[in-house]
Amino acid sequence: MKQVILLSTLAVAGLLVSCGKNNPKPKTDSQLLMGQTWTLTDETEQLGTAAPVSTFNAYAACKKDNTLKFQASSVMSMDEGTVRCTPTAAQGLEGVWSVAGQYLTYMILGYDGGSWEIEELNDAQFVLSATATTNGVKLVVRRTYTAI
Repeated sequence: MKQVILLSTLAVAGLLVSCGKNNPKPKTDSQLLMGQTWTLTDETEQLGTAAPVSTFNAYAACKKDNTLKFQASSVMSMDEGTVRCTPTAAQGLEGVWSVAGQYLTYMILGYDGGSWEIEELNDAQFVLSATATTNGVKLVVRRTYTAI
């Protein structure tokens, strides 16, 4: 009888220990960004109370295949992809990035940058938004990046 109680106790203890291993620590925003190569798949602009309008379709093909890679030490890179806007330009550019709270700030000289609110971020995609008000009219730009 003592052996049955001892074995039962060990089995329950083993289950409790193994269950703890199934709960990995959630990734930070920085880890999620660094874990993938990203490409812009949508951009919308919303002016005032009007419905958002897609501006992504107006992008040149040479911009639609660009990729972003966030790296350690606040370094990021942009690759022109297979369709380059200027054939003689560099294939890629480097910049800097940081995450503070719900904001991603990045700058790639000669390409893009700014401070964007992180609306959604997971292993598959992230959505950023930026808001500006001019003459009392609010403009919200929203960008969706997808992992490739």
